[in-house]
This record gives sequence, C-alpha cells and structure tokens, in this order.
Amino acid sequence: MKQIHGDVTPDRRMADAIRAATGARRSSQADLDALQGRIMTAATPYMDARLSMRPSWLDYAAAWSRTIVPVGLATAVVAASCLVWLTSSARRSTPSNVEHVAMLGAATNSVSSGDLIDLAVSDVEVPLSAPAARR
Repeated sequence: MKQIHGDVTPDRRMADAIRAATGARRSSQADLDALQGRIMTAATPYMDARLSMRPSWLDYAAAWSRTIVPVGLATAVVAASCLVWLTSSARRSTPSNVEHVAMLGAATNSVSSGDLIDLAVSDVEVPLSAPAARR
C-alpha cells in the first residue's frame, strides 16, 4: 500500500477497504449506462447552445495559433537579422548626405520608390536627384 508521490495508479486493496468501510458497492454496467444517459440529457442544452454559437475571430486565431506563432517568431528573427545586417558599419558605404536626400525625397514623395529600394539594397551609391523645390 505504499504510494509514491505523483503515482496515480489506483491501489485496488485501498479502494476495496474504502468501499467496505463506507458501504459503497461496485458500479455495474447498467449503473454506468444510466449515469451516462443522465449526463447526456443534462448536457445536451449546453452543447446545443455552444454548437449554435457563431465563431468569432478569436476562434479562428486559436485554430491557427500552432502555425502562426512559430512563423511569427521566425519572421521576427529574420527581421532582426536584417536590421543588424543593414545597420552594420561595413554596410554603410553610402555617404550620409545621399541618405538625407533620399529620406527628404521619400517624405515629400518626389523620389520614386524604385530609387529608394535601389539605395536600400545596393552597396554602391545610387544617384538620386535632389527633390525639386516646390513653387
């Protein structure tokens, strides 16, 4: 009758001793079937209400969580790696005035997005015209 902490296996001798002391009897299959019928009868309205509920966006997100969480973490790692790679000192071969002109051109919408992408991904200086003065 020795029980080890965390052991969940039933001890038959202990169960028989408790039944003998309390006068409880073993459940027959008919008793178990009747219990199942009572449980199902009582649970049917709750289950019907739950099944008739319209799923929300949270249910959709919960269904995809096992896939989306690892993809999101991988995306974050890749984005962080790209930021470190792009901001490294070896990568800064373009003069800062070109970057300032590019940022000013992006803010005023006078430089094409293709030129900005070329500046961001190239090692060589991409000639960008200065933003035209507004009249």
